[in-house]
Amino acid sequence: MNYLAYNKLAGQVTESKIKDIIKKFEDKFPNMILIDEEKISLEELNNDLKDDDNILLIGGDGTINFLANVWKKTKMKGNWYIYSAGTGNDFLIDIEAKDGFARLNEYLDNIPKVTVNGITKYFVNNVGFGVDGDVCVVADKKKEKGKKINYTKITIGLILFRFKKRYCKVNVDGKEYEFKNAFIAATMNGRFYGGGMNCAPNQNRKSDKVTLVVMNGRSRILTLIKFTKIFKGEHIKYKKNVHIFEGKNIEVKFDKPCGLQYDGEVINDVLEYKVEK
Repeated sequence: MNYLAYNKLAGQVTESKIKDIIKKFEDKFPNMILIDEEKISLEELNNDLKDDDNILLIGGDGTINFLANVWKKTKMKGNWYIYSAGTGNDFLIDIEAKDGFARLNEYLDNIPKVTVNGITKYFVNNVGFGVDGDVCVVADKKKEKGKKINYTKITIGLILFRFKKRYCKVNVDGKEYEFKNAFIAATMNGRFYGGGMNCAPNQNRKSDKVTLVVMNGRSRILTLIKFTKIFKGEHIKYKKNVHIFEGKNIEVKFDKPCGLQYDGEVINDVLEYKVEK
């Protein structure tokens, strides 16, 4: 059997889009059965699945994250695929997927988990902490007010003016490090986050490690200049201010709370987090 799973409430999914997707995949997945995720959970769907069934999910990084957390709790059957229809597609960028389409099974077993405020969740791409977390906090507030969101403008404003630099302590597989004037302390399972920023150019999501990237600096203007290099992964050449660590167990602590996001899910007022892979 072939299934097409989607959420009618997702902003990028329309009836017209669904019809186009059915037509696009009619040769690969003929006679797809439509499953609205609002009406049936993935766990419920799994009860009816067989190992050779195919399930095509419509969405982006948030959809993959949702499946990943179900995947780690439930022995999911079938062959799972993603087709891009989200605002964030860093997973597909990272694995260099063609035409916004990829099979997911091989990527969902070896994923890290993050613990924040006593709650543990699995993540597919990254945990952003610092400016990158606060960007999402500000963006969510603008969404609630119906305002247009310009992530670049928000980031510039935070780095130059509003973000209060943190004293940062990290522990990587038992080794401790400390940094003053920290702006970012992101843990990466893939290379990309934030819609195509190459934060950890050497990270391999199939490895048994994650990459912690800490960016600090006294000068806000110089930090902003260096941050702009992140889109091409060129920020790592600034070794005095960009610190790269690889490990299986990561702990990060700030002296003042700020926003954190994992695969786009936002948590306010966070002081610390732990990652295990």
